[in-house]
Amino acid sequence: MAPGGQEEGRLPDVRLIASASQPLEPLVRERRFRKELFFRLNTITVSLPPLRERQDDIVPIANRFLSECNEKYHRNVTFSPSVYRELQRYGWPGNLRELRSYVERAVILADDSLPVFERTEERDCAEIGQCAPRRPHSDAPLADQMRAFEAGVIQEVVQSCGGNRTAAMKRLGLSRRTFYRKCAELGVLSCGEK
Repeated sequence: MAPGGQEEGRLPDVRLIASASQPLEPLVRERRFRKELFFRLNTITVSLPPLRERQDDIVPIANRFLSECNEKYHRNVTFSPSVYRELQRYGWPGNLRELRSYVERAVILADDSLPVFERTEERDCAEIGQCAPRRPHSDAPLADQMRAFEAGVIQEVVQSCGGNRTAAMKRLGLSRRTFYRKCAELGVLSCGEK
């Protein structure tokens, strides 16, 4: 590689880390993953069990996500002991992405006057520890499902702020312009700026 304006090139020092949600060896055998790419990537393999099999890691990981989300949204939310117990009992079929989403949602929805998040979420199963992976709620395209989710979050945050849109904007980390643009795009709250 040659930096801009220079003729002499140099070898970059690059390390590539790739991850997969499924074991690649069976996919190579079934010819659903390129063998050449697998051998190039497979210098060192680190197998990490799913989150449900690493119960002791859940609280430290959740705390890291909580710290990141508190910084991102300028909040100071903490979890109650009952929330930590739920985090450890739940099966986390969505793994780290689901845990991160849970924590981010908790930070966004936490009441400003009570920074300790105590509400546990209702799950789609009878027993928290026995959950099956969640199914999509509809056959709609992903973009439509994302719009519906985003609209729901905005409505829920505005409601939790007692209808105070300025407080909702702050909690969501959105500028006034972005908040009203999203409301208009999503058709929520009759948010047209007055």
